[in-house]
Amino acid sequence: MKHLIKSVIYFIGSLLSKSKRSKILYYHDVTPEHGEAYTDMSTPFELFAAHVAQVKRAGFEIVPRIESVHGQVLIAFDDGFRGVYENRARFVEWGVKPTIFLATTLVGKPGYMTADEIRELQEQGFVFQCHTVSHTNLQKFGAEELRHQLVDSKRELEQMLGREVDEICFPQGYYSDTVVEACRKAGYKKMYTSVPGDYEPDSDLVCRNLCQFEPMSRFKLILKGGMNLLRGHYLKRHYKNI
Repeated sequence: MKHLIKSVIYFIGSLLSKSKRSKILYYHDVTPEHGEAYTDMSTPFELFAAHVAQVKRAGFEIVPRIESVHGQVLIAFDDGFRGVYENRARFVEWGVKPTIFLATTLVGKPGYMTADEIRELQEQGFVFQCHTVSHTNLQKFGAEELRHQLVDSKRELEQMLGREVDEICFPQGYYSDTVVEACRKAGYKKMYTSVPGDYEPDSDLVCRNLCQFEPMSRFKLILKGGMNLLRGHYLKRHYKNI
């Protein structure tokens, strides 16, 4: 029943949106083509491959950075799991150069990419941005710890990558007015949420659509704006006006 209700919501949302607007689709990992998953959040290889093919069939261009309000898709991954690295040849073959959000304390841990692997992917056009220090709900922190999570992770990633890091993804999707203002002060130009919706170029708060286990029937609806009806639900769940 839960899956049926979700499918109905996506269908109605797609009819109302009829959207070819650019979107961000996000995942956590892709199971290695001939291996085992590093996390229970990993998308099966065959499903991810089918998603990529459908994006292209639907007339979207997969890009490393969205530059048009229509017809482009950016694919993102949270946390930096190893499956993306192990599938790198397929990503290159498909023309997928995702944005990967890294929590600095996870780099090099079992199941996650090492610094050398991250730099290797960066040389191939993969984009790396910030996911804080400890991947913890930012709503819980006072000013000093919040600054540590935002500023120290940014500095460490810039040293590792040899370039500016100016985008951040909120861990677990949680944020508040206080968090947003602290991110702006720390120098972040874009802040990625877990709230679904189309890409809005004039906002520094970025919507993303979670696709990691979506069957093809619902994934096709997401590409048409099917998750847009859930925006209010996710805002109530993840955002605090504090």
